[in-house]
Amino acid sequence: MKPFDLKAALEGASVVTRDGRTVTQFHEFALSPDRLLFLPSLAGVLDNSIVTWKYNGRYSNYEHELDLFMAPAKREGWINILREEKVQLGCVTGCLIFLSKAHADARATSSRIACVRIEWEE
Repeated sequence: MKPFDLKAALEGASVVTRDGRTVTQFHEFALSPDRLLFLPSLAGVLDNSIVTWKYNGRYSNYEHELDLFMAPAKREGWINILREEKVQLGCVTGCLIFLSKAHADARATSSRIACVRIEWEE
C-alpha cells in the first residue's frame, strides 16, 4: 500500500483505509503538533463520525484497520502477442505496453497473433 501523503490527500487524491474502505471526503483541522482532526466520510461504518489521526495517517501507535493510505492508481494498457518460431512456448523476451489499442494496432507486425488489454495497480 502507498504511504499516506497529507498534501496529496488535501489536494483531492484518493485515500483508503488499511482495510480497503474508501475515504469519500477529507477535511483537516490541527489539534496539536502531532495530531489532526479529520472529518472523513468512509464508505461504510464511520459515515459522519469525528475521528483523529496523526499527520502520517496513523490512527494509533499500533497498526489499525483505520490507518490511512493513498489509494492505488489503476492503469490500463495493451500488449501485442507475437508468434516467434524459434522461441520456446512460454518464453518471453520482452514486452511493450501501449496506452491504447489503436497505438498497439499501429505498431503491430505480421507475427502478431493477438492484442490483449491488461490492467494493474501502482
